[in-house]
Amino acid sequence: MELATKGTEPRRVTLPAAAHRFELLTLPDYTALILFDQPKNRAIVWTLQADSLCTNWHGSPLVQLFHWWSSAHPLQVLHAGCVGTTDGAVLIVGKGGSGKSTTALLSLEYGLQYVSDDYTLVGSEPAPTAYCLFSTGKLPRDHFPRFPELARIAEDPCLDPFEKPVIFAHEHFAPQISLSLPLKAILLPCITDQAHTDHTAMSGVDTLRAMAPSTLLQLQSSPQHELRAMVALTKKIPGFRLNLSRNFYKIAPAVSQLLNTL
Repeated sequence: MELATKGTEPRRVTLPAAAHRFELLTLPDYTALILFDQPKNRAIVWTLQADSLCTNWHGSPLVQLFHWWSSAHPLQVLHAGCVGTTDGAVLIVGKGGSGKSTTALLSLEYGLQYVSDDYTLVGSEPAPTAYCLFSTGKLPRDHFPRFPELARIAEDPCLDPFEKPVIFAHEHFAPQISLSLPLKAILLPCITDQAHTDHTAMSGVDTLRAMAPSTLLQLQSSPQHELRAMVALTKKIPGFRLNLSRNFYKIAPAVSQLLNTL
C-alpha cells in the first residue's frame, strides 16, 4: 500500500505476516494512519503532522480504533448521542440532520447529564449501559444564533469551514459529564412543525432501522456482528420517535419528562 502525501514521495506501508489479523485505516490525504492488531490488542497511530488533523478528529479521536476494539467485547460504538440522569438515559439516534445533535446539546444546556452527541460506547450485558468516550459536542455554524452560549465556547482547531466546530463539554459542564449511565430508551428525533414536542412508541424493527444505517455507514465494521448487537439492544429497551417542536426550547423539557416516565 502506498501513502501519497502532498509534496513528498509516496510512502509504502507493508503489513506484517498474517496480515488478516490487522485492521488498517488512513485519513483523507493520508494525514494519519491507524493499524490495529486485534488478537494482541495493540495499535499504532501515526500522523504526518498533529496540528494538521481535521477538526472532526479533535471531536472524536480514534473512534474507528474504539470501534474495532469493542467488537471483541460485549460492547459497541454507535453513531448516537446520549443524555439523561443518574437514574437512566436515552440513546439519541438518527442520520445527519435529523436533530440528534440539537436534542443532545439542548439537553446539556437544560441541565441533564451528558455522555455525547455523536458517538457512544454501548453495552447490553448485564443491563443496557452507555459509556462516555469523548464528552464533546459538534455545533454547526448555522446553529450559532440558536446556541449563543455554546457558540461562544465552540472551537475549530483547524479553521475548516466545512467541519462543525467542537464543544469540549468537560471543560465547561464538568458536573454534568457522566462516564456511564443506565440506558432506558432509544430516541429518534424527527423535525416537525408541531407546537409541542411529544413522543410516540416505535416497534423494535423501526428502532433498528433508525439506529443501524448511520453506524454501519460511518464506521468500518462487520455488519453481522453489529446488527446482532443492535438487535439485542432493541429487545431490551423501547424505542420512541421524538417529534421535535418548532418551539426550540420545549425539546429538552420533553426529553426530561420522558425520562421521568421510564
